[in-house]
Amino acid sequence: MAAGRTNGLPKWLTLSVLTPSKPSRLHNCRMVSRTRLGRVLQNLALFAGAAAIISYFYFQTYDGNYGLNAQRTYEQEIVNLTVERDALRASRIDWEARLELLRSDRLDPDLLEEIARRDLGFVKPNDFVLLTPSR
Repeated sequence: MAAGRTNGLPKWLTLSVLTPSKPSRLHNCRMVSRTRLGRVLQNLALFAGAAAIISYFYFQTYDGNYGLNAQRTYEQEIVNLTVERDALRASRIDWEARLELLRSDRLDPDLLEEIARRDLGFVKPNDFVLLTPSR
């Protein structure tokens, strides 16, 4: 029989090696025991953390900067700005038409008279003018 072998097995696989005869450093440590309260508190902490994460993502989905309420607000703002843009385009078309009448190559006499009366205060000799006191 070879040295260090018993029954054909290496010495480190024998039962005497697996159960040491002298206590090792690990056996001097106290045994870790978990109480039922610790397990319950650990589970509660896990569920509370998961609930907090779910609540955070729910809030961000509904009320966050890019959530459902913000999307509705953006859509309403788009509608309002579209209406304002269309009104400004119509106003611009009107002003372009009035400017076209004031070009030097074809001047509209009615528009020129309207501007002279309104801005410069000109009147015709047979016009009836009412003066109101200024406030």
